[in-house]
Amino acid sequence: MALDKETATLVAAAIAATAALTNTVISAWRQSRLEERKWQRTRSDELDKWKQQRQDDADASLRSAIASLGQQLAACIQAISWFTWKAEKAPDSLVPAEIEKYDVDMKALLPPLVGAHLLVVALDPTKDTAIKPLVKTAYVLDARTALAATKLVDSRKEALADLRKCYADSEEFLETLHQQFAGILTGARATIPPLEVGGNPGS
Repeated sequence: MALDKETATLVAAAIAATAALTNTVISAWRQSRLEERKWQRTRSDELDKWKQQRQDDADASLRSAIASLGQQLAACIQAISWFTWKAEKAPDSLVPAEIEKYDVDMKALLPPLVGAHLLVVALDPTKDTAIKPLVKTAYVLDARTALAATKLVDSRKEALADLRKCYADSEEFLETLHQQFAGILTGARATIPPLEVGGNPGS
């Protein structure tokens, strides 16, 4: 059945309006999708930047902790070296007061060394393989020195020989310490826990 002119005009107008509305809805949907994707990219970029900053901060903390450990370790070995040097150069100065002073000095130096060691391992457990032998060397040298010092009264000649050996070993250790710590610092990367589900930079 043929439509009259007025009806045909109304139908055409309705079709045109529907098409226009459809185009508007589709355009709005597309724009919404574009905005969502843009927001997701921005969010992803921000999260990546935050993760990198988090890693950089942790790495800086690790390097600082390693440097602090190196200082603590060097201080311990220097104390051992200075005390045992007297057996080499000034044995008459090794009187009970000097032995007591050495004991007091080491009791003050060793706890910070333990703390510095634990902090580095907490930040990067893989560093313990390289660090533990160095710290153990300090403990062993101190034990050997303390044991030799206890023999200064009853077996002075033997004690002085043992202390001179401790002096030589401590000096040899100090000569290589900076190189070993330079190797530990190279490429130091902190181990940080992964983000929890739902975690975000603001949490």
